[in-house]
Amino acid sequence: MSIRHLVLAELNSNNMDRSATSREARRSWIATVVLALGTILFGAQCGNAQDNRAKKLLEEMANYLTSQNAISVTFDSDIEVVTSELEKIQFTSTGELRLVRPDKLRAHRRSGHADVDFAFDGTTFTVYDRKSNAFARLSAPGSFDQLVDRLRTDFSI
Repeated sequence: MSIRHLVLAELNSNNMDRSATSREARRSWIATVVLALGTILFGAQCGNAQDNRAKKLLEEMANYLTSQNAISVTFDSDIEVVTSELEKIQFTSTGELRLVRPDKLRAHRRSGHADVDFAFDGTTFTVYDRKSNAFARLSAPGSFDQLVDRLRTDFSI
C-alpha cells in the first residue's frame, strides 16, 4: 500500500459518502496539517498583515521554531462539517509530534476514526494505521525538509 493511499484511506475513514462535504472535510484536515507543520517547521509566510508589529512577531516566532534542533508538540484538533442535510458533524483528534533535525520524526494521531503513526529515520518514512493493521514505507534518504518537499511534489500530500 502506498503512502498516498494510506493517508487517503485514513482521511476517508470517517465512513462519510464521497459527496462534496466529504471532500471538504478531507481538504480541511489536510489544510490544518499543512498549516500547522508549515508554521512549526518552515516558518509562516505573512501575507496581508495589517499590523507590521504583528507580522514581525509572527516572523520572529517562526524563525525561532525553524531554528530549533528539537521540537515536541501535542495537539487537539476539531473539524466541523456541515452535510447537505444541514447536519453539523464534528471530528475530534489528538496527537503528538516529535522532530529532531535534520532527519528524525515520530508522530501519532488518534481519533474515533483513526490511529496512525508516522516515523522517519533519515532513510525511510513509515506510516502505520493501527486500526487496519496496514503500513506503507517510502525510501526517502535525506533530511526531514527534503521528505516534506518530496511528499508535496511526488504524492501531492
